[in-house]
Amino acid sequence: MTDVRYLTHPKAAIDPTVPVPNWDLSDIGRARTRALAQSGRLSGTRFIFCSDEIKAQDTARILGDSEEIAPQSVPAMAENDRSATGFLAPDQFETVADAFFARPDESVLGWERATDAQACILGVTSTPKTPPFLCRVRSTKGQTNEGTIYGRTDHSDNQGT
Repeated sequence: MTDVRYLTHPKAAIDPTVPVPNWDLSDIGRARTRALAQSGRLSGTRFIFCSDEIKAQDTARILGDSEEIAPQSVPAMAENDRSATGFLAPDQFETVADAFFARPDESVLGWERATDAQACILGVTSTPKTPPFLCRVRSTKGQTNEGTIYGRTDHSDNQGT
């Protein structure tokens, strides 16, 4: 059986003047990623794939360095498309993100539907070309996942997808 690890990036450096795909990891995000990289929990990982978003690439690079793996960029793995609204203040973002997940078959304020975003990721990961021990780095809910890099859903102070 093939193990697949689906990871999300930790806290991003939020800047309303910068397009979300260009946000870096925050210092906290980098520290959390380094802690995971040094923990040995990804031992045996053979491939790392990430979206072309800066925070995902930063996360993948830190993890890849620990396992001596060069991450590969897969643009289709990007966060759900929220370009219809642009930057939303944290409280407003949380309300819209909650609706996005609560009504996955609907477009909330013009955002990509959750079912379409999920289908895209499933399509990328279920092709015959997908190598074993795939370690992917992508945000799931929120441009910053304030939970751990394992994708906890505690988003108390994040902004994003």
